[in-house]
Amino acid sequence: MRAFVVSLVIAGALAACGGDGPLSVAAQVELTQHEALWHQREFHSYDFDLVKQQFGQTNNLHVSVRADSVDHIVDNDTGLPPVFPVGALTVDDVFADANGAITHKNLHVSLEFDEQYGYPTLYTVSSIQNNPGGPFSAALSNLVPVQ
Repeated sequence: MRAFVVSLVIAGALAACGGDGPLSVAAQVELTQHEALWHQREFHSYDFDLVKQQFGQTNNLHVSVRADSVDHIVDNDTGLPPVFPVGALTVDDVFADANGAITHKNLHVSLEFDEQYGYPTLYTVSSIQNNPGGPFSAALSNLVPVQ
């Protein structure tokens, strides 16, 4: 019951901040709840796979995070470090980016979450207006805590 009341308070506050309707408010509440679940985890080092699509390019990466910072990245297709900078993200970076995008009135944001740890398993952003850079998506999978 307490979580429901907290969700209602958060929804009201977010609606007052200028979200673009009930779906946006619901998405913001869901994002906030899953981010809180992520912050309850007991590990700060983890590995995961990331398929990132941006500017017409797809990167299939294995990301190693140590002490909440990207430690190294390997291209899953070649087994080597990526040739070009790919801007790999930690889970915290994905949350920060989603929090910024979800309140932007010209963007459509879609999120799916892991129910055990709360991290986003799929994060997509597309422009409501014509966007010459195209859509962005990040699919996170195979997250494994490292002790």
